[in-house]
Amino acid sequence: MRLFYGSFPICDTLCHKLNWPHYRLIERLSIELTKEYGSGFDKSNLWLMVQLYECFPIIASLKRELSWTHYKYDITVKNPLARDYYINEVITRQLSVRELERLIKTNTYEREKSNQITYEENKTIGLILVKENNDIVVKYSSLLKDKSIYVSIYKDYLPSKEEILMIIKKEKTND
Repeated sequence: MRLFYGSFPICDTLCHKLNWPHYRLIERLSIELTKEYGSGFDKSNLWLMVQLYECFPIIASLKRELSWTHYKYDITVKNPLARDYYINEVITRQLSVRELERLIKTNTYEREKSNQITYEENKTIGLILVKENNDIVVKYSSLLKDKSIYVSIYKDYLPSKEEILMIIKKEKTND
């Protein structure tokens, strides 16, 4: 694989010099490599190897934990960030090829990304009114994961400046 992997730039140059389309060179390579090394070098496999090279031009970026079959599914994903996500899922969760295929077919990366964006958009933000030395201090707070804030008034929107001033006046008169 390493030898073949390093030959892609040469193949590109050769196609250009001979004025051949890539498919013609792939056909020729398929015949020659099959004669020399046996099965595994049919045209469809060679095209997959070309795709692999295009997705991962530096061979050292390939992960040993993934099989050729894992990569055959991963390179079908066009978005490089999604490809990286699926590779990390395979490594961290030790996924089989079938499990990887299911993640890709169900667009898990896109759904996870969407859920994360929704979470970020719906993050709890609070205004805290604190009485200190006869003054009322306004502070902002962002509710972090696994933390609780107890509130006396809850609104699903940030109040306007006028509403805040009314609440402050009301609190001052109650003292």
